[in-house]
Amino acid sequence: MASVIHFKFRSALAFEAVSFDGDYLSLQDLKRLIAKKKGLTKALDIDLQLTESNTGEEFADEAQLIPKNTSVLVKKVNAKVQNGGLEDAKNAIGEGKSAVPVETVSSFSETKKPVATNEADDDEEEKLRQMMEQQNADWQRQQQQRKQQHQHQHQSQRVGIGQPSGATKPPPYYVCSRCEQGGHWKKDCPTNGDPAYDTKKYSVGIPISRTRVLRDQSGQTSGDGIMRLPDGRLVLTVPADEEFERHMKSGAQEVPVPADGSIPKELQDAYTKDLVLDAAVLPCCQSNVGMKIMSDLLNDSGACPICLQPDIFPDMLKPNSKLRASVAAFLRSAKAKGIKLQSKVVAASEQREEKAKTPPRTPPLKAEEAKKPAEGVPKSEKEDKKDDRDG
Repeated sequence: MASVIHFKFRSALAFEAVSFDGDYLSLQDLKRLIAKKKGLTKALDIDLQLTESNTGEEFADEAQLIPKNTSVLVKKVNAKVQNGGLEDAKNAIGEGKSAVPVETVSSFSETKKPVATNEADDDEEEKLRQMMEQQNADWQRQQQQRKQQHQHQHQSQRVGIGQPSGATKPPPYYVCSRCEQGGHWKKDCPTNGDPAYDTKKYSVGIPISRTRVLRDQSGQTSGDGIMRLPDGRLVLTVPADEEFERHMKSGAQEVPVPADGSIPKELQDAYTKDLVLDAAVLPCCQSNVGMKIMSDLLNDSGACPICLQPDIFPDMLKPNSKLRASVAAFLRSAKAKGIKLQSKVVAASEQREEKAKTPPRTPPLKAEEAKKPAEGVPKSEKEDKKDDRDG
């Protein structure tokens, strides 16, 4: 049975596994298996750094044996020159021999290519450092130019609103928005402090009945709620506190009732298209229907008559309390306004109420039945004396 070692890159969400034969696997072989599985065998400029997932211990020796069922964390790092190759190159230079090209760039790469000597490496590092410094200088210069451009745009936007920094006189095209004259900034306008040049609030959309004309029309009075009518008079807006309190105390929900007595669509039964009474919601199509009518239909068919969904029963209906309150408010509003609704359901309900209020009528007695005394009723004393005389 093959053994496995679990690995996971730091950016991955779950662990993966590589299979091998035996109980141990060297670090170099494990890197090669991971690189082969992740498609990194041709990446010559990177290496893999492995650490134990539980203890955080880093595996540094390429010949170190890692037991099976170990979980490791993998991190990509820059490739390093093999230590063995460096030692061989140093020995060759000390003996006066030509240096053998040092191989590698990646410890797990199967194909290795020769790289430059130490002097070439120093030159490459110097060039790389210079390139990074040049890029950093270019970035700093771009940031400085962008900052200066942003400041210039900000100063340009302030023209016409106030005095920009560094300017003592406004440009010729600048016009003060307070006195509509040029030659000075708004903050230096000579009309500052004159109420006649203050911004005027005109009364728009407020009924005249909700305003009160001020006695002082000089414009010196200022405060919340003071506005100017189109004819120039100063008024004070009066809040409708009484009407607000009356509506808050009543708590009645007002629903607009059409003058012709038609039923609004949002208050109609989805099945009968009439006013919905005892509103309930069907679980299948979420339609609003009357509880009693729909319960009878579902008991007979067991299917929704609107969307034809089977296995729908009366106990699955959910009452719609909000719609019921709206219907009750609609009926109250129609009754208060004296509007007769075009609804068969309302007409039938009114007939039932009238019939319940009217007492039952007793049929009139016939003449013979009226003369005949009722059975079980005792005779009066006069009738008893009359019977004695007759006897």
